[in-house]
Amino acid sequence: MDIKDLATRDFALNDRSLVIGKNEMVVSSHPIATSTGYSILKKGGNAVDAALAMNAVLCTAEPHMTGIGGDCFAMLSPDGGNNIIAINGSGKT
Repeated sequence: MDIKDLATRDFALNDRSLVIGKNEMVVSSHPIATSTGYSILKKGGNAVDAALAMNAVLCTAEPHMTGIGGDCFAMLSPDGGNNIIAINGSGKT
C-alpha cells in the first residue's frame, strides 16, 4: 500500500490522498477509510466486507457526511463473473 502525502495534506482544502494497489480497488471520500477497505481486500475479504469496514470508518472520520441510514451506491457481481448488479440506495431510507 502506498499512501502519498497523507502526513502533509491539509484536510481543510479540496484535494485527494491516493491509496494505490496493484490488484485491488476501493474508493471513498477519506484516505483512512480507503486504506481500511484496501487492507480488508489484501487480507482476503470481499468487496462487501471492504465496503462495510469503510462505512464504519467514514461514520467516525466524516460524521457530518456519513451515518447510519445514509446513501449506498454499489456495483457488485454476486457470482464473480460478468453478472453485474447496480444498487442505488439513495434518498429516504
